[in-house]
Amino acid sequence: MSIFIHKDSRVVVQGVTGKEGAFWAKHMKDMGTQVVFGVTPGKEGQDVDGIPVYHSVRRGIKDHPADVAMLFVPPKFTKDAVFEALDAGIKKICTIADGIPLHEAIQIRRAALSCGAMVVGGNTSGIISVGEAMLGTIPYWIDRVYKKGHVGVMTRSGSLTNEVTAEIVKGGFGVTTLIGVGGDPVPGTRFAELLPLYEADPDTHAVVIIGELGGTMEEEVAEAMEVTDYITFTTSPMQVRFRNGSRIIFKGMDKPAKLKSLNGVSIVWIEECSEVKYAGFKEILGRLRHPTLSNHIILSTNPVSKSNWVYKYFFQDKAAGYKVLDDEELYQNRIMVVGNTYYHHSTVDDNYFVPADYIEQLDELQQHDPDLYRVARKGRFGINGRLVFPQFEVRTEREIAECMKGITNPIEKNGMDFGFVTSYNAVVRMMIDHDNKILYLYDEYYSRDKTDPEIARDIEKWKGILIKADCAEPKAIRYYKQQGFRMKPCKKFQGSREVYTKKVKRFRSIVCSDRCQNIINELKELTFAVDKDGEIIEDEFNIDPHTLSAIWYGLDDYEVSDLKGGSISVLK
Repeated sequence: MSIFIHKDSRVVVQGVTGKEGAFWAKHMKDMGTQVVFGVTPGKEGQDVDGIPVYHSVRRGIKDHPADVAMLFVPPKFTKDAVFEALDAGIKKICTIADGIPLHEAIQIRRAALSCGAMVVGGNTSGIISVGEAMLGTIPYWIDRVYKKGHVGVMTRSGSLTNEVTAEIVKGGFGVTTLIGVGGDPVPGTRFAELLPLYEADPDTHAVVIIGELGGTMEEEVAEAMEVTDYITFTTSPMQVRFRNGSRIIFKGMDKPAKLKSLNGVSIVWIEECSEVKYAGFKEILGRLRHPTLSNHIILSTNPVSKSNWVYKYFFQDKAAGYKVLDDEELYQNRIMVVGNTYYHHSTVDDNYFVPADYIEQLDELQQHDPDLYRVARKGRFGINGRLVFPQFEVRTEREIAECMKGITNPIEKNGMDFGFVTSYNAVVRMMIDHDNKILYLYDEYYSRDKTDPEIARDIEKWKGILIKADCAEPKAIRYYKQQGFRMKPCKKFQGSREVYTKKVKRFRSIVCSDRCQNIINELKELTFAVDKDGEIIEDEFNIDPHTLSAIWYGLDDYEVSDLKGGSISVLK
């Protein structure tokens, strides 16, 4: 058996004619789900892979009775779509939209509870009753991770779900129903509300809960199970306490001073340790002690530049004449022990649930970006070359126009970097061929020593397009919006320069129009800066490339590759 959905569930897909709706509706059918009709207002009479399309849920349900609704609609339309399904009598609803306005998410939850319905999401990858039916964006390689069995799974996470479920399968078990409740602040359904459904299912013998930091859903489950005498949850400091005295403590590493209260700890795990400052690691190293237990530090990370402290500390620092281990030797042996340090090297080939097409994408890097291939495919430290974008090429304006005409599903992006007296204002207009992983740079604006009113006059022709701009200049963004521009701030975070540069490098080709001379001047021969030892500094360049900053900002809500096999969210 299963919960929420099963082989006899009849599903309506709202937003079925959109790119994501059409793709995932077909996929759901391929996974055994009975998709009986779809809904897109104004497109009644159309057909999507054999799925009839109706103007509304009420009109479709007259011809095709349904009891489950799957929503592929943007966040701003989610509330109306949920209410439409509820009004038609549907009691089980799933929505993948993330970023549903908070007050509307509250309204959705209240409406569902008032009529005895259940809404899963938003910000969920979906639901699967293994071997019976699937809702959402759970990928095609599902059979590598999910096997039929007797373990129910409730989760707030995305990628961690696949890892945990893969381990369940590896252990000889399987899954009844997996439900992603979603990662938004106000989920439609909470863990504790799903627990009775699993308890009532004779095929579910155990339930695994995969939570995330923040919130009280895990504590609510403990209360529902009446095990609060065994487990105690606290938020300050964030930790989980067990009856035997054991504790899991969660700490940030942004400020080493926070770690001074670390006492009586025997095991520390530093995730993505290359992004942690050496001062934080040193603080832990000096304070890790336990009166009775042996001490261990576990560090995990993706390979980075050899200038990073992780490489210098655990492998070699040429400048200091310090050497522990030759990393090339580790790549060969995979597992090594040096002194009291255990080394383990793995690549994407060791990842049980990575889809084959993602590995193929990484293999293609060998031809157009050998530096990134070394890191992402081979899992090796360092970058040999210095050229930032070896796949950059220049074509005539006419050639660019012809190429862009041939894009099946073009995605337009625009970014702006604000300048001052000595630095440049840059606007870059882009078109993306997502299927072929090509970035076209077809128009630009470039100036300095100009006031905002002067720049606004210069770029007035672009008032109708969405421009993502540097979030560090809210006053400037506000001014341009007042002048009638569609301008929004980008997202920035610690390490975003390196992350965004790597994103641009993932395009198979970057094609620039010959009319964009400033982009060409900055990017064609752009190289990474190097330290005194000749090692690449991955977030610094030989010049300050203002056009690259504009490209970063324009692409901040776009991902070149669907790394987990899911869909992309495009802001329009």
